[in-house]
Amino acid sequence: MKYKICGFALRGSGHIKNDIPCQDKICYFNDKNLSIVALSDGAGSAKLSHFGAENSVNFI
Repeated sequence: MKYKICGFALRGSGHIKNDIPCQDKICYFNDKNLSIVALSDGAGSAKLSHFGAENSVNFI
């Protein structure tokens, strides 16, 4: 069975207004026998949560 994968993270209006980067990240891996999707919702209260979210999905 073939799958099509599409994903994106979008910076919300509050983040745009306050010049905060998008803290949500997505990463996927797909080969012949395995598909993995990792999603991370960065902690808005943490200053550098966008880095933690990105590192987390890339590690998975």
